[in-house]
Amino acid sequence: MGKPLVSIIIPLYNASPFISKCLESAINQTWPQKEIIVVDDGSTDDSFEIAKTYQSKSVQIHQQQNKGASAARNLGLAHARGDYIQFLDADDFLSENKIELQVEVLEKNPGYLALCETIHFFNSSDILQSNRDKSWYNQTTDQPFDFLLKLIGGEVIGKGYGGMIQPNAWLVPSSIINKTDPWNEELSVDDDGEYFCRILLNTKGICFVPETFNYYRKYLVSGANISLSQQLTYKGYSSMIKAIDLKYEYLQTKVAVDLLNKMFIAPYVRVGIATFPKFNDLSRYAINKAKQLGAKKMTYSGGPVSLKLSRYFGWRVIRLISYWRFGF
Repeated sequence: MGKPLVSIIIPLYNASPFISKCLESAINQTWPQKEIIVVDDGSTDDSFEIAKTYQSKSVQIHQQQNKGASAARNLGLAHARGDYIQFLDADDFLSENKIELQVEVLEKNPGYLALCETIHFFNSSDILQSNRDKSWYNQTTDQPFDFLLKLIGGEVIGKGYGGMIQPNAWLVPSSIINKTDPWNEELSVDDDGEYFCRILLNTKGICFVPETFNYYRKYLVSGANISLSQQLTYKGYSSMIKAIDLKYEYLQTKVAVDLLNKMFIAPYVRVGIATFPKFNDLSRYAINKAKQLGAKKMTYSGGPVSLKLSRYFGWRVIRLISYWRFGF
């Protein structure tokens, strides 16, 4: 019996400075049985042309009209023949042994997912100086539902829980992919969180594989670490809210209602505050959802001065000041 095939799926959109590094990372994986599937999502730079220079028997290059990363991943899955699926964003890259080590573990643990540590680095930073993601979820467990509750519920479940697992860190058996509905093409933000919520509900457990890494690129604009709230459009925030709604729905019949409501108050509050006053209808929706779940007060999160002022004047006044001063 031959070695299992791994399909590496790369959605590509306007990543011309990074796609070569990403593709070389995929090509140089020490696991020999692999196919690389690049789906260009209507790039307007020369990303597609750069990707085409890597086309070979083991590197497929596809193109679609701009429909978003989720649609690109779904097209990649439609072409994939692998026993395992590696999602890889076009501006990120992997340790050369990442797939090999994870396949070796999963071959001994059918029905499990493999996970590795993520190194977050800024676009121009020295990777060796970058932060390693030493989070609680870097562990092996045969309790995936408990893992999912800790990931989504955060501090409601216990101190230190919560966070974000970047999709490249996973290696997923095709058998689990096939039991899970496709990526939701209506989502543009938190599409990965919504998708992997469903993946985790279909797995037996998680195998954490140490000493190999996912390298996740973050961005500095004019020397500043630009926060999500400064980047998101109406469409992006709408997607974020929809993803929260869907995750609540998936867990609704599996978690005691009191605990479930407590878990989802904070996500709705965060979006409700962040969207005020620029996107008032989204803010009202999210705040009303939080109140329906039992929120008694809206806690503003920001710097110490803003936090103190919000206690006296309320979060809306602080958000109005921030919007007038900075535009977000």
